[in-house]
Amino acid sequence: LNDVWDIGCDYRFYEGELAVLIGDTKLGKTAFMQNMVIPLTHMRVLYLTLEVHLDLLLRRFIQIANGMSKEQTIEMALSHNSDKTTEILAPLQHIYCRQSAPELSSIKELISEVQPKIVVIDTLDGINVQYANDPFIKMEKIILKLKEIAHQHNIIVLAISHIGKSASEEGLTVHSGKGNSVIEQKADKILGI
Repeated sequence: LNDVWDIGCDYRFYEGELAVLIGDTKLGKTAFMQNMVIPLTHMRVLYLTLEVHLDLLLRRFIQIANGMSKEQTIEMALSHNSDKTTEILAPLQHIYCRQSAPELSSIKELISEVQPKIVVIDTLDGINVQYANDPFIKMEKIILKLKEIAHQHNIIVLAISHIGKSASEEGLTVHSGKGNSVIEQKADKILGI
């Protein structure tokens, strides 16, 4: 993270790790992830946006990467200037975005297709899991499978999770992830906003 933001010390995510970012709604978890992956142009990123609409996500990626305002980004899109479009998309060539909610079992196929070094899942509860109607069982299956995928493919998996209602009221801890305790027990790293 010190390579992305000057935080004064190194904080690393390693290949084979699952890291989960937890936080309340509307605090900027998606923006945090976007800001983190944009400068990593030497690493292919698969970004699964399962909560924010793809058009909005792409507009924000363009704004962040180019230091543009929302209005400038929209004006550029409406201008149909192909040279300028190529220029503003250049800093994002390493990021592959997908919007459709994948079935948990199909994520490995998507990774094989894109060959990323980093996979961002925004948010965990957007992943479909067959035969798991109970939200606690669903989250357990998701976390265990993502950890397995990170290990098997030697990639970094960064996921976003909402927090439980009690954490919104009582304060954020490592145990605040929505659902059962599988997030804090199985994730290699937990970041909180």
